[in-house]
Amino acid sequence: MIPFNRLGFIFKLFASFIYPARARKDLADIITPMKTGAAVLDIGSGTGILTQFVHGVREDFVHVCIDPARGMLKYAPVYAYKIEGNAEQLPFCDQAFGVILIGDALHHLNDPLQAIAGMMRCLDGKGTLFIFDIDPGKFMGRFICRLEVLFNEPAQFYEPEELQRLLIGYGFSVKVRNYGWRYAIIAS
Repeated sequence: MIPFNRLGFIFKLFASFIYPARARKDLADIITPMKTGAAVLDIGSGTGILTQFVHGVREDFVHVCIDPARGMLKYAPVYAYKIEGNAEQLPFCDQAFGVILIGDALHHLNDPLQAIAGMMRCLDGKGTLFIFDIDPGKFMGRFICRLEVLFNEPAQFYEPEELQRLLIGYGFSVKVRNYGWRYAIIAS
C-alpha cells in the first residue's frame, strides 16, 4: 500500500502540478454559477488541492475535505472542515452538497460503486459531481495502473466511457473531458 499518511508534505508541494489548466477551467465553469454559500465536498481530498482550486474561484462556499489519511488532511486548507473517513461510508446528510469533487482518488477505493451510491445520496438534486482520474486506456494510464497494482493498491481504474455509462445509468447527464492520459467526468 502507498503510505499516504506519510506523504502529505510531498503531495502538498506537487499536487497542483498534476491538474492541467483546462481541468481547472472546467472546474471553475462548474462552480461559478453555484448559489452563495453552497457546500462542496472533496472526497479522497488528500491535501485538498481541488478544494484550493474551488476556493480560488469562489471563497463563499463551505468546504469539506474527507480522506482516510490524517497525514494528508494535516496539510488541507485551514478554511475547510477536515474529516478523517472513507468514501464508501460518507457521514453526511442526504443532499447536503451542491458539488462533490473526487480527484485522483476513485481508483484507490475498495468499493467505488458503494462510494458512488453514497455520493448520489449526499449530492443535492441539482448538484454536480466532478471526477478527475487516470485513463487506463492510454499508455501512461496503463503504466500507472500497473504501478498501483505493484504497490498493492485497489487499482480500480475506469475508462471514461465506462464511468460515463455507469453514471448515466444513475440518471445523470454526463460530460467527459479528456486531458491526454487524464480525464474528468462532469455529472449533473
